[in-house]
Amino acid sequence: TAMLNRFNKAEIYIGVGKDGKILDREFSEEDVSKVSQRMGELINHMPQTAVSLERTEDGKGYIRISATGFETPYSFGSWF
Repeated sequence: TAMLNRFNKAEIYIGVGKDGKILDREFSEEDVSKVSQRMGELINHMPQTAVSLERTEDGKGYIRISATGFETPYSFGSWF
């Protein structure tokens, strides 16, 4: 939520290492649903979000979370 509060937009990738390489993890649409549900439970008021399962050309999967919001501040649990 810090990126969202500062820049009014944020992108987070689950399953991507700090070096930008896709980690060797399997993700499903069920995982995407769980991420969306958990965000709804923990973010104090939801910005506009898109959560999607993406795949590289070689089939490795990762989850992409995009958010846009102008009704700051947003908080995740009690964190800003």
